[in-house]
Parts: sequence; structure tokens; C-alpha cells
Amino acid sequence: MINNFHKYKKVLVIGAGSGRDIASSVLITEKLKKEGVVIDLAGFLTPWALHLFNGKLEKPINKLNSKTAKKFIITKENESLNSFFEPELIEINKKFKLGIRDIYLFSLQYGTNKLKVQLENLIKRKSYDLIIAVDVGGDILARKKDLGSIFTPIVDFSCLEILSKLKKPTAKVLSVVAPGVDGELNKKQLNEIFKEYKKDDLVLGNEIISKQGVEYQKFLNVYNEINLRTNSQSHTCKVIKKLVEEKSNFKEEYQKRLKIGKKTWVVRFPVELDKNISNRIFYFDLNKIKSTRMDINIKYSNILEAFHNLKKQGVGGTEVDLAYVPGKIKGGKYSDCKFILNPFSRVSIKQKENIINYGLLQVNKGKIKNLIIN
Repeated sequence: MINNFHKYKKVLVIGAGSGRDIASSVLITEKLKKEGVVIDLAGFLTPWALHLFNGKLEKPINKLNSKTAKKFIITKENESLNSFFEPELIEINKKFKLGIRDIYLFSLQYGTNKLKVQLENLIKRKSYDLIIAVDVGGDILARKKDLGSIFTPIVDFSCLEILSKLKKPTAKVLSVVAPGVDGELNKKQLNEIFKEYKKDDLVLGNEIISKQGVEYQKFLNVYNEINLRTNSQSHTCKVIKKLVEEKSNFKEEYQKRLKIGKKTWVVRFPVELDKNISNRIFYFDLNKIKSTRMDINIKYSNILEAFHNLKKQGVGGTEVDLAYVPGKIKGGKYSDCKFILNPFSRVSIKQKENIINYGLLQVNKGKIKNLIIN
């Protein structure tokens, strides 16, 4: 697979998770650029926030054409979040000559089917002959029995579901960068998954992320530029850098911050990675991967439904835990918003009690309305 990109004329590369998966896709787009392939790039908007493009609420598919875009929390519409780096990609693309034509951002707020239909129209209009979904960390590969350790499943699983159901017979590849780096699937789970896939001949190919490679250097340039423009840091980039540039296996304590208003809790958990897997990029037939995960159901009409759906299936957490989500979006307006009080599974019993009690206190004070406890 990794030597056959030259066969394609026009490719849509999609960051399969929210956050910086779209930026990490440069590891793939640089390979395509070498082959003279026309490249469009896409990513998913974070479901725990809403976004405005040219003053209008996000649609299922949003084309980036300027920096006049905004990300905000439902209760603070007048405050723009600095973490919204995606509009910066327009200038970053030019500065580093990434060779990307158009950039799109997908919204899951309208459900899986609406995005699927609009994506089919986009594919037809743009005549893509290959779609590559890029997931950093590999939680998109999780089995049903792994769901308890997963805490950002909505975007990854939705991407896999939507792309696998596309009617147009466009070739589809799933690329997994640095398996385990996000700390969701542990070393044992990943080893079992890759053993299963190798046995069933589902791995199309894999390659080491080389620190001398042009793709890796461009990846670092893009991440450093995003950090500079948004005054932020990427833990994922730091870990990938260690995996690529250091010889030993990776063992570290991760931290995840949970917030309600100005109150913060820090959750710590150990992560151990095997360099034989985690410093590589793997390529899979996307449809075949989905066929091995048919017992994970991910169809919904809005994010609130997605949350309930996945919690019933046993996920340890979701992207919208401790956040407001709209129950309805129509005519460019959102309404029926609910606050989800759901501490993810890796918090201690005491932390969970503290978080829930604090959330209930905010309800009593009138600072949180329409609460859902799960």
C-alpha cells in the first residue's frame, strides 16, 4: 500500500479523531505530495464545543476559506477558545508548502447519516479516488471488550462507521500512527489486536517513523507552528518525538485534566509503549477493519444520542464528559442543551464522588442546568 500511492489522482486525507489528528496527517500527505497526487485534507470538529464559520453555526461539512472561524463552549458563546487551531492550517499550509488544496472540517452534531450523505456528495463532486483516514494512537481499532479503557470514542468510531458505509466505491485506507500514544489502548491490548490482524492478513503495510524522514521533520514543523500560534503544547507530539528519537521503550505517567467551570481535577495513569509497534505507521483496508468490529454500534442523530449509545456499550468515557451538548440544532440555532456529569472510568472512587458532588452543588447554585448523570 505505502508504495502504491502513485496509482491515485485525487485523495482526501481525513484526521480520524478530533484534536490534532488532522495536523498529524502531514505524515501521510507528504508521501502523497512526492507522488504528485492532488490532496485535500479534512478533520473532525470537537463535539464538546460548537463552532462558527463566517458568523454561522457549523454545518455537517465546513470548508475552511479564511481565519474567520470561532470555537466556543455552549454557555460562553462570546468567548473564543484558543485551542481552535484548525483555521491556522490555511497559513501553515502555505508557509511549509504542504501542497494541500482544500481543507474541510466535519461536524458530528447532526448525526452520522447526515454527514455520510453530505460526504458522499463531496466525494462525487471532487472525484476522489482514494480516502485515507489517519488515527493517532489507534483507539479506532478497539474491540468491544476494550471499550472500558477508551475515553475519546465518539469521533474515531463515527469516522470508521461513516466511511465504511459510503456508497461510492472509492478506495478507503485506515492509517494508524504511533499506536498507543494517546494512552487509551494499553500495550497488551495492542499486541493482541495486531496479532489478530496479522493472522487474518489485514495489515496492508507498515513503516517506521524515521527521524531523518522529510515527513517527520514536516510533522515537527507543523506542530511547533501550531504551538506558537495558539500558545499551547501537544503531549502527543512530545511522546511521538520520544518514541522516534530515543532507543528505549516508553514508560511514563500520563495526566488528564477534568474541569467543571474553574474547578480542576487531575487524573494520573501509567502508560507503557512497545517501540516495535508504537514508533510506526500501519495501513489497513478500512472496510475490512470495520467488518471485524460490527458489534460496536455507532449510529445517532445528535451528540447526546451518541453519548448514551456508547455508554450503554461500556465505554470508559467520551469527549463530551463534563460538558454541555445541544439536544437539537435546526436553522442555524442550537437548543435543549444538557450538561453531562460523567467522570471517566480512570478516576479514583474518591475523585468520582468529589466530581459528582461538585457538579450537584453547581446545580443547586443555578450554575448548571439540565443535568444528566451517568
